[in-house]
Amino acid sequence: MYVEQQISGVHGKMVVYHENLKRLRKRLEIVRQVCAAPELYAKAVIEVYRRKMFGDKFREVSNILVLFCFSYFAPVCIEIQIRLILNPKDSSVAGLTFEITKCDFGY
Repeated sequence: MYVEQQISGVHGKMVVYHENLKRLRKRLEIVRQVCAAPELYAKAVIEVYRRKMFGDKFREVSNILVLFCFSYFAPVCIEIQIRLILNPKDSSVAGLTFEITKCDFGY
């Protein structure tokens, strides 16, 4: 009987210690998250800046590409417009099967 009471007492203490450890583990996790927050924020700011720089470079390259395409195809568009002015009823000018009224690339 005495041994059973000691075992029961030790078991009760172990249950209390286990609950204390669970609470302590939760608090330590919160502390870990608080400590990691500044680093995470800095990484997020760096990522936002990196994406902004990528977007700027992408727009720059795409604008150069558009200007290149415009300069490359501008003579063709001018020729098609002249042919349409001279013969407006012919919609298959220069081998095209649709009517072109304007070659505009937005620049």
